[in-house]
Amino acid sequence: MKRVIYLIGIVLVLCVIWYLTTLIPLPPRAPSENAISVATSTLMASTTNYTVEADYPQFGIPVIDSQIKQQIDNGVSDLESQAVSDQPAANGFPIYDFTSAFDSVYVGPDYISVRLILADYTGGAHELPVIIGDNFHRDTGELATLDEALSLTGMTLDQVASSSKAQLAQNPDTQPTDIWTSGSDPTPNNYSTFLINKDSVIFIFQPYQVAPFSSGAPEVTFPRTK
Repeated sequence: MKRVIYLIGIVLVLCVIWYLTTLIPLPPRAPSENAISVATSTLMASTTNYTVEADYPQFGIPVIDSQIKQQIDNGVSDLESQAVSDQPAANGFPIYDFTSAFDSVYVGPDYISVRLILADYTGGAHELPVIIGDNFHRDTGELATLDEALSLTGMTLDQVASSSKAQLAQNPDTQPTDIWTSGSDPTPNNYSTFLINKDSVIFIFQPYQVAPFSSGAPEVTFPRTK
């Protein structure tokens, strides 16, 4: 009998606890890293002298999205100005072209990072791409600096440059020559394009910076220590 009364008591206590929990609102769940979805926006335009087909990412965070959109707008504006000035169609040349794409998207608790590839064609053998590494502080939307990127690796610019030269030398497509040596020298401008992800910091060299155009945009990777 006592055992039955004891079990009934436990059941009653559990019922009271359950009832009280229904009255106390649970705190809102913090958004997960996956709560941010990346959408592709496209800007298109066409005139007698140029065309535009620019894909770019939007994260649903106004302070970040507006900065990315501004970079696209600046690239399009520069091409438009040059096309108006040069009038390629009227002068018998191929019309100018601006395109953009993106990849290497990282959405973490600390940074939101993405690579933009902006390319314009204004005559010549091929278009000329420009690589932009956008690394935003997730909480403020401010762009990360080179000093921050170096800090994440625990290395100085001189150390990164020395290791970069060694990494480039191991790649047959980026074997150093007298022409390309200075492109990986330890100057802030040479290492101003980078990406941050969960495990590493990737420094990107622009086409023609450390190797011929056929080698694309070479990269060197360093593990994050922070």
